[in-house]
Amino acid sequence: MRARIAPLVAVAVGAALGLTLSLTPSADASRNSSGTYALPTGNPVVPGTTISSTWANSTLGDISSELTDSLSRSGKGAMQAPLKLATGTVAAPALSWDADPDTGLYRPSAGTVAMSADATQVQTWTAAGTNFKRPANFDVGLVADGGVTASSLTVSGATQLATLNVSGTATVAGQGMFTGGAAAVTLKPGTLNHTYMEFYSNSALPAVRSGYFGYPGAFSNSMVLANEAAPNGQITLVPSSGEVVLSGTKFSITGATPASGTGFYNAVTPKNIVKAWATITTTGGGSTATTVLDGFNVFSASVSTTQLTVNMTANMANNNYAILVTPFASTISCGAVFNGANSFSVSCRDISGSTLPFPFYNFQTSGSIRMHIAVLGAQPNP
Repeated sequence: MRARIAPLVAVAVGAALGLTLSLTPSADASRNSSGTYALPTGNPVVPGTTISSTWANSTLGDISSELTDSLSRSGKGAMQAPLKLATGTVAAPALSWDADPDTGLYRPSAGTVAMSADATQVQTWTAAGTNFKRPANFDVGLVADGGVTASSLTVSGATQLATLNVSGTATVAGQGMFTGGAAAVTLKPGTLNHTYMEFYSNSALPAVRSGYFGYPGAFSNSMVLANEAAPNGQITLVPSSGEVVLSGTKFSITGATPASGTGFYNAVTPKNIVKAWATITTTGGGSTATTVLDGFNVFSASVSTTQLTVNMTANMANNNYAILVTPFASTISCGAVFNGANSFSVSCRDISGSTLPFPFYNFQTSGSIRMHIAVLGAQPNP
């Protein structure tokens, strides 16, 4: 400012020394489009010319106008046009604080606004959405129409997101609702090679897990639904309508085998379901041909005079299994004994007569016979 007022001081000194200055009235000047200010025409003052009020008033008036058009550091007045910032860098953002010059906003590329903290980029904004570069905590609900990517996310209120990608831990203290349809929730293993959901149902014991669902071990092919809640820890399926369907070719029931005297009501255990069954017919009339019409876990059947031998595909755990035999004919009574863990023999007696003991039924020489067979007991896990 002193450099611009210096010509006025020179004029005053010249007048005091008896010098004559002649000035031409000047036109108002202003800043150009780059913001550079130039003094009005007639500046600088030429020594030996006459001081003119027109020149002085015009120059001082122009300076007054430009000072008025400048932005006050103390907040007097406000911008009357958009404020344009320098591009800035992550270490020296265009908009920052005097006490923290490496924290603020800058423009890393066209169409992108970024925020830095301690010279580190922490967030960017583009037309496609918001990208979190570092963990971000939110104490209120988060609403986003676009995608959100974060290394971790904490939300204490309701959350509404079009897309949420969290590579770390996501904590929602309120309720989360997913309305995307199809794969609304996708769990991926990252580098751990397994993924599952944990449940903590007891608010009095927030650190004690009540159960989990998923693949609990690395490279595991077994999906587990486990209820660890004490004391019962049972899993109950209650369909409001329709049915519960298990589709596939193999189902296993594992766990502790209950003692023989244990009472159960409407419960399925490893021992109280049929492990093998079959409907078998013999040909008779001198033939040893035997046919397994239908069944499960029965590999083959064969006859030899008074014995029908049945071989099971999978072994039983031991020889303590029950064999139930029901012949179609009311004149035949049958029973069975085990030969080993995967084989048993059936023998029948003809009870049509009155002579005791009833004679054995000869499967080879007598007529054909059809019977149902069922096996119950424990099997080893494969």
